[in-house]
Amino acid sequence: MKLFISHATSDKPLVEALRTLITSSFVEPIEVAYSSASVSEGGISAGQDWLEWIRAQVQDSAMAIVVVTPLSKARPWLMWEAGAVSGVGLAKRTNLPLVPLLFGLRDDEVPDPLVSRQVKSGTTAADVRDLIESICRAGGLSYRAPEQVAAALVTYLEVVKLARIPGMYDVFISCPMTSLPEDGYARMRETIEALTDAMQAKGFTAYSAVRRITHQGNVDPEAIAAENDLPALTASRNFLMIYPGKILSSCLLEAGYALVAGIPSVYFVKSDDDLPYMLRGAVESFRNTRRVKFRDEREIVAFFERYPDRVIA
Repeated sequence: MKLFISHATSDKPLVEALRTLITSSFVEPIEVAYSSASVSEGGISAGQDWLEWIRAQVQDSAMAIVVVTPLSKARPWLMWEAGAVSGVGLAKRTNLPLVPLLFGLRDDEVPDPLVSRQVKSGTTAADVRDLIESICRAGGLSYRAPEQVAAALVTYLEVVKLARIPGMYDVFISCPMTSLPEDGYARMRETIEALTDAMQAKGFTAYSAVRRITHQGNVDPEAIAAENDLPALTASRNFLMIYPGKILSSCLLEAGYALVAGIPSVYFVKSDDDLPYMLRGAVESFRNTRRVKFRDEREIVAFFERYPDRVIA
């Protein structure tokens, strides 16, 4: 069986993890073609016509997977390859299976050319198992021993978690800004800087609007802030809110968005009573939401350095 994976070059680590999972799951040999592979592994040779190579791979494949990440979903060549797969299917008068495999995106964020296809999440064990089963059926393949397949899936998920999905942040850091007094904002900014540096030192990526805003008078207009911050929140694996008191702030909106989106969340607060009623309930009701108390902002950085797995899942 031959399988074609369409992807952006930045997604190569994800594709390599997927290829290893696929080839480790079945008894029969499977050729997994993708453009960023080395020449010895079937990639594009120096001087070879790129478009012709893609057409040939798709023509010979029994199934195609399109890897879609926050960074790659806007790449036109990715959509071109997806269109080529559909075109080959029409030319062969067969419905060539085409699976959009999402990393760091929800189902409703699939680009328009792929919305009619059944999507799967590349980070969810159940969805990946469904994908493997679909490959099995498409090629009439035989599984290896159940324990081998299970071990291959565990390894794949671990590799993907460490791969850093392109265009996705490990954590989105939210906090009040314009609603704080001037000295409080300076202290908050210092905390965010130290926390972000601590996260980067451990190999994590973090997003915070505070890092691009040097002082309270330099905040972005509302529309631009929404355009920058909400997509970054959507493309984050974890949500962290520093909430130093009962303050009317857009960070509460971000916390609610993360909660509804199912993003694991941590709220740093000085008092339980400071949190709005629904967020207090979320801490009690949802396993992926927790509250951590602090008295001084420096304790937040110290907590992360001591318990990073309690902040970034």
